[in-house]
Amino acid sequence: MREYLDRYSPRYGVVAAAVVAVFLILGALEREAQASLRLQVPEDDSLLVGEYRKRGIPDPSVNWSKEQYVTTLRLLESLERKELPRAGSDRSGILFERLVKSHLEVPSIATEREGVRNLGDLYAASDGDNLLFDRELVAIRAAELNQLLANSPTRAELRDTAREAAALYRESAHRPELAEEIRAPGRLATQLREYDELLQHSSNALRKDASRLLYLATLADLTSQARYELITHLQEATPQLRRRLVVDDQAWMATEVRGLGRLHFNSAIQQELDGIASLLELEPGMVSVE
Repeated sequence: MREYLDRYSPRYGVVAAAVVAVFLILGALEREAQASLRLQVPEDDSLLVGEYRKRGIPDPSVNWSKEQYVTTLRLLESLERKELPRAGSDRSGILFERLVKSHLEVPSIATEREGVRNLGDLYAASDGDNLLFDRELVAIRAAELNQLLANSPTRAELRDTAREAAALYRESAHRPELAEEIRAPGRLATQLREYDELLQHSSNALRKDASRLLYLATLADLTSQARYELITHLQEATPQLRRRLVVDDQAWMATEVRGLGRLHFNSAIQQELDGIASLLELEPGMVSVE
């Protein structure tokens, strides 16, 4: 009985209220901290092209040399991040387009040697702020993937090359001048293995670039415009990816894309992503010689 009275005494009520107040304050602080950590897409505060030119950035309407591109990256690093050129901007869109083109022309290793960050890192999230340049990152990652697709062999191309090698091997039996080179022990098997290794290496590189684009789709703070552009890029790239990815990489991407569909409540987005996943789930096959 004494315990009961002590428990519900006025003093206990004050202490209990204080404890509740502390938890409420801690909860509010946690929510505030989480809000401050959320990424924010900044307004277009980029400079006019003329202002960039005054600061030493070359004319974006003409092709740049490697040196001009490196100089531009270094100058952009000195600006406030909100002043970076923006995709589709009336103020700086033409400069952003030139940056992406130069980014594809100049290997990242060349910029690293000069001690400057590459374009993707320049626009990526920084420890010093919570700015998300969503459309810019989508454009950069999509351009990287498209360039790799253009330079990667398809399974059909490698299969045809393998068949040509096999046909030449059979023909060498009737052409003595080719016999020593073509019919060397293990030569055909080595060639076919090299074709498969090339396909595997190419597929892995495509998976890596595709994963960078897919990661952006997981960000809850992406604007609807950036999300639309990202899905459009995926739709355009998927048929080419299917012709170039090996079985494991294609299955991985199909699973990732279908998983993205479950992240979004928008039925239209789910439908688009499910369509991409369904196409990727078709079995691709490997290099083979009939």
